[in-house]
Amino acid sequence: MAIDLSGLGLARVKDRLDTAGASVSVTTLSYWRSGRAVPTRRESRRAVELLETVLGLPARSLTDLLDRSDARRVDLPGRVLGQERLWGTRSRVAPFLATLGDQNISLPVLDLRESLEVDADRFQRRHRIREVVRATADLVCTKLITTMGTPGRPPKLIGTRYCEPGRVETLPEEGFRIIELALPRPLSRGETAILEYELEYDDERPNMSCNRLFRHAVHTHLLEITFAPEAQPLACRSYRLAVVNAPEIDVTPLTHAPGAPFHVYSTEVSAGVRGVGWEWP
Repeated sequence: MAIDLSGLGLARVKDRLDTAGASVSVTTLSYWRSGRAVPTRRESRRAVELLETVLGLPARSLTDLLDRSDARRVDLPGRVLGQERLWGTRSRVAPFLATLGDQNISLPVLDLRESLEVDADRFQRRHRIREVVRATADLVCTKLITTMGTPGRPPKLIGTRYCEPGRVETLPEEGFRIIELALPRPLSRGETAILEYELEYDDERPNMSCNRLFRHAVHTHLLEITFAPEAQPLACRSYRLAVVNAPEIDVTPLTHAPGAPFHVYSTEVSAGVRGVGWEWP
């Protein structure tokens, strides 16, 4: 609203911020203006302070709004988010997961590495995941993984390493599938293990984002996305959500070298949602 009232276009606002020493893309300014993203990083907040000057606003008129937003935003490092906070109250997924119990609480993820492939038709096709987990109790021997595709087309587990697939539960209308993975042997408290698995998707419409839901904090997370040469995105960004359906925050444009995947690497990841989104030409 403040940008609209100033009469300045986003490109002119960007130029003035550049001159003042803050580099902010037009896309990021657009996200801030629409509320799709919230500036929370130190450099972003510095840009907001300069934006007050560029727009001729009183000092702290915008940063005070951010402070109030920060007070309302939920961030729970070290805690476990409820399923409804992640999946939403309208979805049948959260009640379904509640019936299965919280066995994953005893096997939290320390390090998560994922590799996603998007094919020439702009469809998400293959997703490879590698987890390093640590037992917080004795005799832990299984882990549940949750997967989501499009309605009527849940993902398929097509490969595992260092674990074996067990029972499978599906909500076809939600495109949701939960799979139990069995470890080679029960873990004692404090022991670690590696799990690797691969998913295949059968989506019927082009994808524009990939989200990872974290119920608890994770030390490190790497997500890389490889697009087919015939289906390169116009723009790509990383972001996080405090809870499901919340505005995107910490939005960062992503670039990549020719022939390399887009990727985002994060440390000390708090509970909530991390994702990468992209726009097609």
